[in-house]
Amino acid sequence: MTYKNWKKNVDNGFKFEQKIKISKNINEEQLFRPVNLDKNNVLKSDRGNINISAYKIINTKNNLYVSKNIELKPKELHKIDLSITQSLEKLKIVNSDNLPTIVIIDSSEMQTGAMASYNAIKNKLYIDKVIGNKVKLLELQKDAASPKNILSTYVHEYIHWMDA
Repeated sequence: MTYKNWKKNVDNGFKFEQKIKISKNINEEQLFRPVNLDKNNVLKSDRGNINISAYKIINTKNNLYVSKNIELKPKELHKIDLSITQSLEKLKIVNSDNLPTIVIIDSSEMQTGAMASYNAIKNKLYIDKVIGNKVKLLELQKDAASPKNILSTYVHEYIHWMDA
């Protein structure tokens, strides 16, 4: 677009927003707690023919473990922990005595292609690490019952827990 055409568009009522640079001030950025692991608290579990060793995450609201085969980013952990808390609130679950142990695993450890899976015998909820990424989660659950709700998969799995 030439300057003359641009000026004409501006004069005809088209407005162009000025781009504003936002500083990378540490006080303006959202900070997430680091993923702190208790490597002395190891949960061993089997999923099919896969042996999973997971470390307890010590700075979360929920009872979470993470497979030693993945590196969980602080933002992913925050999203997962928050989504679990919101799902429990949505389902009006207040008694945490028998809540499942949640194990965050890699897709290869999930084996089924599912984003999450509840095992009633072990009372464990396995979730794929990808569930901590909102964009990927919404893409993966596009064929689910409530595809645009980021809590859909979590609520679905907790309903399995409630049924058990």
